[in-house]
Amino acid sequence: ARLKRILAQKDAEIQSLKKKIATMQQADQLEMSGEFVPLRSIRGFTREAIAESAPLIKEGDVLYISDVSGGGQSTAELLASLNPRAVLFDGEMAHTARDVLFSRRIPMIRAEGLVHTFNDVLVVSTHALDEAIDAWQHELAVYTRQMHERVLEEIVSEYRSQRLKETRRGD
Repeated sequence: ARLKRILAQKDAEIQSLKKKIATMQQADQLEMSGEFVPLRSIRGFTREAIAESAPLIKEGDVLYISDVSGGGQSTAELLASLNPRAVLFDGEMAHTARDVLFSRRIPMIRAEGLVHTFNDVLVVSTHALDEAIDAWQHELAVYTRQMHERVLEEIVSEYRSQRLKETRRGD
């Protein structure tokens, strides 16, 4: 009885692995067609979920996170260390996480209307992904300009403050 139970567990494990292999093969076929890009799904925006998925992710993959709420700066840094081509997400991303990914120039794209399921494989249209990345690059340019403006404003403000102090001492 014990051996039968162990055998049944091993059979179930083998079936699960065969299904994973078939899904990966389907993803590869979709990618080779050039029409779709398979997504590597991460179950949540936590350090644990990212670490769990990391062995399956290679540099340049497009990632999908169904809920990015709760992740902060360190989570975003861990995600950025995977060097994804882009991150598609649902939910509201924390500003600290957003800033990390912007500074690392990793496109963050809302998944709404872009993510599709094809034979149990999450995919995004190559054309739609390219358009979304182009739009994100425009957003990055605006963000970068705003950051430079803030730094410049801080420098000017500090300069004025110093000059005012010097002028008052001179009176």
